[in-house]
Amino acid sequence: MACTAKARMRTVTLTRATREEMLHFSILGGLERNHGIFITKVQPESKAAEAGLKRGDQILEVNGHKFQHIYYNKALEILRGTTHLSVTVRSNLQEFKEMLRTSKNTPRKVKREDGNIPNPKQRLSVPDLESTLSVFQTEPVDEKKTEKRGGIFGSNSRLRKALTRINFMPKSSNG
Repeated sequence: MACTAKARMRTVTLTRATREEMLHFSILGGLERNHGIFITKVQPESKAAEAGLKRGDQILEVNGHKFQHIYYNKALEILRGTTHLSVTVRSNLQEFKEMLRTSKNTPRKVKREDGNIPNPKQRLSVPDLESTLSVFQTEPVDEKKTEKRGGIFGSNSRLRKALTRINFMPKSSNG
């Protein structure tokens, strides 16, 4: 505990030619793991190693963005999004080891602002297109007219044909 409190913050500057060039270090952690963002691996003899980044360093700030309460994906987006990085880090081996021990590399479920736990499979599911489109309609639907035209899209609609071709909609108009 005393080592963590006494660890001094340091700022490391990294530059790379393009955003596609590798960072030469790996990170782990984030809000979904109830920990900060930590450096887990630094490639030997890389720019990151020469600049002074080490395994167990906690990233506190990158280019003015605070990293204490940030999701892993957002941290990656910030790190990969620019060619010039000004990274403020602090050695925090105790919390780093605790994160590795408790999380077992599996993210914890974090409640969203509305109190619900996000379901990662939910965003992958395909919604019912007919019911989704009815949400966007401004005038009431006369179901008799809709049936005559072949559903919401109409019988000769380009959209219906396109969606049928990519197997998003059933081929029969009754489906």
